[in-house]
Amino acid sequence: MMFKVIKRIGQRFRLEVAFISHEREARRCNLIDADSRFDIAGLKSKIAGIEKAIEGKVKAKFDHKVSEFSAREGYASSALAIAKDNQCLLERDFKAELARLYDVLERLKRELAEAYEEKSEAYERLSSAKNSLDSWYAKSDRDFFGNKGKELPKKAFFGQSLNDRDYYKSQRDSAASDVSDAKSEIEKLRGRKAEVGAQIRSVKQDRARMYELRDRGLNRKIAAENVGTCRTALEAATLERRNILRAQSSFAAELAGYHQITELRDRLSALILERKSFLEAFSTPEQKAKRRRDFERLFNQNSPA
Repeated sequence: MMFKVIKRIGQRFRLEVAFISHEREARRCNLIDADSRFDIAGLKSKIAGIEKAIEGKVKAKFDHKVSEFSAREGYASSALAIAKDNQCLLERDFKAELARLYDVLERLKRELAEAYEEKSEAYERLSSAKNSLDSWYAKSDRDFFGNKGKELPKKAFFGQSLNDRDYYKSQRDSAASDVSDAKSEIEKLRGRKAEVGAQIRSVKQDRARMYELRDRGLNRKIAAENVGTCRTALEAATLERRNILRAQSSFAAELAGYHQITELRDRLSALILERKSFLEAFSTPEQKAKRRRDFERLFNQNSPA
């Protein structure tokens, strides 16, 4: 009796191991069958080949024209930018601009002079406070009115006190802070003064360019007319480029229609869905149970009694 039980257990174990191997092989065969039934890779390759051929024909027919019209548009855009810049130069009031900048520069010079004076005064107060503090410490080591290193009182009508020392320290620290503030203000004003100086030089350069334009016979009226002419030229160039791009798109669509690219892509999408459904059907509980029953029947038929 025990021998039969052990035999059944062993046979059951062999069945499970064999079914796992069988299921793995069945899944591999199912994938091969899916690839055979639904030739997705082949259809993708066909579509890619047709699209590449279409792209080549479109480039051969339109690339040179697109480049030519794009270059025209770029040239017209640059010409318009130059015309606008010239118009702007001729319309600017350089005298007023420079007057405002020189006013700012003079104000900064005055503020800078005041800041240097404040720094000098702060250094004087700092030096005075340091001298007073040094004198206090030197005095504390003398015999008369000094302390000879003994403990000092907080306040004293005659001789030294700690209040005097603290006062000198406070004056020293306050003066040092004023020196630092004055230095910071000077750096800020010098930076602003340099900026205004650069602005003045830039305005003068622009004014020189304006004089050159006038020497060439350009005035505000002609500059405005040039802007209008350049704007019209740019609009025409832009329209030409857009028209050639539309013609390019139409030609590409015509070739795609001739080769039925849309239909092929739809077919590809359908194949992908069909293959997915086919593979999912393999993994349903019903199909797995059927494969299990069929395998057990064959396994039992081939197993010794």
